[in-house]
Amino acid sequence: MNIISQQSHQIISLRLMYTSNIEQFFTLMTFNSLFSRLESLILIGIKSEDIFQRSSVLVSLPRLFSLVLYSDFNLKDFSDIYKLIFTFPVLKSMTLSSEIYQPIIPLPIATNNQFSAIEYLNIDHSCSLEDLISILSFTPQLNRLTCKELIRSNDNIKIEVPLILDNLTRIQIYECYLVFDKLETFIKMISSQLRVLHITTYWDATYLDADRWKRLISEHMPHLRELYFQHHEFIDDDFEVTKYHKLINRFRSSFWLVRQWVFELAVDVNDWTWSELIYSIHPYR
Repeated sequence: MNIISQQSHQIISLRLMYTSNIEQFFTLMTFNSLFSRLESLILIGIKSEDIFQRSSVLVSLPRLFSLVLYSDFNLKDFSDIYKLIFTFPVLKSMTLSSEIYQPIIPLPIATNNQFSAIEYLNIDHSCSLEDLISILSFTPQLNRLTCKELIRSNDNIKIEVPLILDNLTRIQIYECYLVFDKLETFIKMISSQLRVLHITTYWDATYLDADRWKRLISEHMPHLRELYFQHHEFIDDDFEVTKYHKLINRFRSSFWLVRQWVFELAVDVNDWTWSELIYSIHPYR
């Protein structure tokens, strides 16, 4: 700790792991303006109370451009964390990670004086589309969005004003459990300048409608250059192979060929779980 204290004004990046180490660090160190050059802070296993206790100091760091928080398992309400994050004046990159399924994020839509300067946002936890829209209303400068898991909800999207995200060029969603209708609504809302879209979807066979994808891309993602799409369908006794073959044949039209986007089909057979078909689209290499 003495070495860190003596060199604090030269530290650019700091990574702290485990709750006990983080608590000890904050107890023994005067975490203040001496860390004037700190640009990146990673806290793994931090308790929510520690974040709020140190919030005034963290917010005041003049060069804190990147913040990564791996939360403890007791944190279920993320709304206050996000509200705090959006007050950091120079923060450009933010990751909030948690293994908790469906945390509570009752954020209101941002007002004009609540906007954040964040350009890269990694939502490394599950959230509903409604929660995602509320979060994005605070980040008009966003360039890249990564989302771990979009889950279904029973509520209808009540937001009628489109999100203005003119700089958003890349989206990656690792697991999307939304029906295609809701994903389509989201794409139409974001005033899309998307160049790259990575997404993995499940169950809803509507995602295999090539004509619907064509309309969505042509009308609402006209700048899209790279599409990495994967769709999983489980094979059961009621599975209709011919119906799916008719759908996927439409991915061979000139719309897809001109863009050099390749369609592939794979079968994943597992003795312990259901077998599944995996449909994918990716740029030709």
